Amino acid sequence: MSKRAGAWSVKKSARALIAELKKNIDEIDKESRSVIDRKSSAMKIDKNDEDQSSFWVSYADLMAGLLFVFILLIGAVVVKYVLTQKHP
Repeated sequence: MSKRAGAWSVKKSARALIAELKKNIDEIDKESRSVIDRKSSAMKIDKNDEDQSSFWVSYADLMAGLLFVFILLIGAVVVKYVLTQKHP
């Protein structure tokens, strides 16, 4: 086999390898796009769901405020008790 024929077979096998790699890259690209599409569709928020979510956020804010008021009230009672014990 001559050098030229050997170089030709190397080029041919390199081209076949490149074609196979491009095919694999295209398959991976298609798979990754489908995964991204599935994740993005799962992350979409329904408008009705958003309304319910804002309700629960508001409800949680009200409960946190009420808890804060009770903590302040208990703190005031404790301070008043401590002050009355020091000065009878």
